[in-house]
This record gives sequence, structure tokens and C-alpha cells, in this order.
Amino acid sequence: MKKRKTLLMPIMASLVMAFLALPATASEAKELTMPTKENPYFDLAHQNGGKRVKFKRHDKLLFQGDSCVVSLQNVKDNMSVVFRSSDSSVLTVKKLSDSSCRVTGAGYGNAKVIAHVTKSNGFFLFDETETIDSKFKISPKAASIRFRSNQKKITVQSTAKLAMTMRPSISKEKPVFQTQNSRIATVSSKGVVTGRKVGKTYITATIRNGKSAKCKIIVKKAKKISGKKKK
Repeated sequence: MKKRKTLLMPIMASLVMAFLALPATASEAKELTMPTKENPYFDLAHQNGGKRVKFKRHDKLLFQGDSCVVSLQNVKDNMSVVFRSSDSSVLTVKKLSDSSCRVTGAGYGNAKVIAHVTKSNGFFLFDETETIDSKFKISPKAASIRFRSNQKKITVQSTAKLAMTMRPSISKEKPVFQTQNSRIATVSSKGVVTGRKVGKTYITATIRNGKSAKCKIIVKKAKKISGKKKK
């Protein structure tokens, strides 16, 4: 029994010292950014000299069945991280390390990858935990594409956006547009065609599965508007 009391004494003493080291006022607590001998507590809101643990920038759009690696920055050796998904039916998460995880589009809709960051202060009771998250939009891949019109007439130096339909309609996939002859007409990444020279050419839109649609572009000379002669 005496031996057990002897073992508990250093632990109790450490707890008392840690309690006494707490800042007396809220303003004093706010100024603390790093743990010290006088104060073993750690404020994750001001960690690492103002460098907070946060998600690195990544593409917010993910397609069903696709995966990508999401990473955290400013994670230190004395920190541990648990990753999870806000909705595993939409997004699944697999931990790779304390600073990264692999996310996979399982369904479609909106979901978050959530990270629980715990910083150890040497005492289990005084460990600090912060929760951060990053949003994802999961979209189904496009299965088919077609232009609503097989032919479009425009004039030189004029522009027109080609209307098209993709299935499923909720897909956020963006097709790749190409022109057969850029001297006659060019096309932007958003499907806006510009007439360059009188003639005929084709614009093609291709989706990820290789399927494509084609639209014939006829570029005509712009009509001159003649003003009325004054008498």
C-alpha cells in the first residue's frame, strides 16, 4: 500500500503544479502560444507561432469512383490526427499518415473530410484537440453528350455559345472542346465559338469516357448596315 502511495505522489504533484501554472486572467491565457515549463497547456488556435494546422488547397470537385490524396500542413511530431468522413455513403476516407488521407467518391452529393487534431502536452488530461474540415462535391461522371443543334451559323468576329446536353444531367463534368480548323472558327474551354474567317468547320466536344458530339459551324460574312442618306 505504501509503495502505491509513493508512485501516486509524483503524479499528483505534477497535476497540482500544472493547475497552479494556469494563467490567472483570460487576457494572460490569450497571449500564450506555446507550451512552457510554467504552462504545459497548448492553444491550438495559436499553435506553432500562429501557424495553424489546416488543409492544403485541393480541387473541391471529385467524381464518383475517383480518388485523391488530401494533406494537412503544419502537423508536428507531437500531434496525432484522426480522419473521417461526414457521410461515408458519399465520400470514403482512408488515413495514410498523420498529415494525409485518401478520399474516394462513393456516391454523389456534398460531404466533408474531417480531421481531429490532438496535440500532446505530456499529460493525457491536458491534451488539446481541434476539429477542422474540408468540403467536397461528388459528381457522377457523364455517360453521354450531344449538341442540341447539329449546325450553327455565325458571322466573322461574332461569338455564340453552343448548347449541349449531358447525361446524367446532374454531372459536373466539363467536356473538352476542339475545332477542326482554327482559321475559320475557334472555341473556348466553355464552348464559346468565335468566327474568324468565312468558311465551314466542325466543333467537337469529348467527355472522359471517350464519347463525343460534333457540331457544324458555318461562318458567314457580316452584313454591312447602310445608313440613310440625308437630303
